[in-house]
Amino acid sequence: MSTQLIKPKRLVSQSNKLTEARYSLSVGEQRLVLTILSLISPNDSDLKEYSIRAVELRELLGVKHHGMQEQVKKALKQLSTRSITIQKEDGFLIANWFSSAEYIESEGRVIITVDAKLQPYLLQLKEQFTQFNLSTVASFRSAYTIRIYMLLKQYEKIGYREFELSEFRLLLGVEDSKYKQFKELNRCIIKQAKTDFDKKEDGEYRSDITFDLETIVTSGRAVSRLKFIIKKHQVKVIPSPDLPDSEIVDQFIEVGIPKESAISWLAEYGEEYLKEKYAYTEYQKSEGKLRGSFSGFLVSAVKKDYKSDFQEKQKEEQQAFDEQRDDCQKVYLNFWMQKAKDELISSKTEAILNNLEPDELEEMKALVTKELKEVGMYTNEKSKPFIGGMKLRARKKLESITDEELEAFRLQVTPPTLKEIEREFDQKTANKMELYIDEFIKL
Repeated sequence: MSTQLIKPKRLVSQSNKLTEARYSLSVGEQRLVLTILSLISPNDSDLKEYSIRAVELRELLGVKHHGMQEQVKKALKQLSTRSITIQKEDGFLIANWFSSAEYIESEGRVIITVDAKLQPYLLQLKEQFTQFNLSTVASFRSAYTIRIYMLLKQYEKIGYREFELSEFRLLLGVEDSKYKQFKELNRCIIKQAKTDFDKKEDGEYRSDITFDLETIVTSGRAVSRLKFIIKKHQVKVIPSPDLPDSEIVDQFIEVGIPKESAISWLAEYGEEYLKEKYAYTEYQKSEGKLRGSFSGFLVSAVKKDYKSDFQEKQKEEQQAFDEQRDDCQKVYLNFWMQKAKDELISSKTEAILNNLEPDELEEMKALVTKELKEVGMYTNEKSKPFIGGMKLRARKKLESITDEELEAFRLQVTPPTLKEIEREFDQKTANKMELYIDEFIKL
């Protein structure tokens, strides 16, 4: 099962059996489940692992800024206990929505695995499935409204849908102790859904369907059956903005800046500008000079372009860092070049010795032997002085090495290691070089 890291698509597709399944989720949990389902393509052959940013998860679940990790952990743990019951032709299936949820703090993401038992109800859907826009259901503030919307959306083409009152309560997950009288159920759930369906934003309906309700009364004047007349709205879907893949936007949201503001500022000011203002705000906080809240000061820093000696100090530190890096690079490349030169000369010297004519070789041996005997250092032809003398004589036959030849050979030579640097230079130079050596090796 591979990890799928993609932005939410606009549509949720699920089989009708999943639409009619029985479960009870809070509005935040329902939004999260549907967001994950929107990542699944009905044409996929297998479920994947799906990734969602922690800041988006926090918004979906209504988690507060402070202690987010613990709250997310608590919410996911609670959701992992939520079961779903799907009616099958020969029985029923009870499963959990997610089989695992892994929070990766360093990446600010949660990796979620959908329970494999749900695969037949989410993949390879050719018929008898319900499809709707994620941004529509995400705008509803009630879990009951979301459920009613999905149940009616399933029958949109038919134009109406009927429920036994008891069946309707079960499908919505209404507890037996709540809304015992139909009057209460109608006022608190059905009419609220109708209000949500008919709500407009900027002159446009947020829901693409609405309904009128007809009740069927049995003897004793008790409502026993409901008939929803489904009507279409002329709607322009206004999706919520996708969260850009930007660490600074995540940081702004983490400290309480609204998502819409963080996204618009990224487009207006650019990432480097926002990073600068965030760093400046952190600096003011560390110096005890922050007046008011962190987010409030950050807003002012962005809008009023706060600047200070801190930024100059940052520039100076960066300049010093760059200069040190450049100096280290020169030292490293020079050392690497010298290492390459030594190896190239040694290689060429060996080639000269191996290619000498027999009489030339014997003549050179005689000269080296004579020189060593004159200074009392000759023992035999396998001694280090003799071998060194031969190489020295052969080196005099070398032609000059061009810069192009040396550079080409350098790229074939193993880059100097930190231990080699330590042996060649002092410890201080080696410590500096350690900061950049991984980068220099690629030069």
